[in-house]
Amino acid sequence: MKRDKDLQDNPEFQEYRRTMHQSMTNPDRDVVEEDEERRRKPGVIHYAFGIFMIIVYVGMGVLLLTGFFGHPAGTIWTVLNWVVGIILIIYGIWRAVRLIFGLDTRL
Repeated sequence: MKRDKDLQDNPEFQEYRRTMHQSMTNPDRDVVEEDEERRRKPGVIHYAFGIFMIIVYVGMGVLLLTGFFGHPAGTIWTVLNWVVGIILIIYGIWRAVRLIFGLDTRL
């Protein structure tokens, strides 16, 4: 307990606490609101990664539908290729819609 008391009396600790917990000590909270607004806006990396992943999902779906991986026809793999290929294409389109319209759902 003595250590906690010494820490609270330390002026450097008080300055650190004020800096790190500015939202609690700043009544108008302008700085915090600006940070939250900036965090909500997606950046260039967000869009680049989103586009890359859309290409990966749709591309893999198309490759599966075209039989690129060469599984013998008439086997269970043909059915799985079609099912997974269609699911990947639909998911790629869903990600594109989310990226274009800025939807951020937690599905």
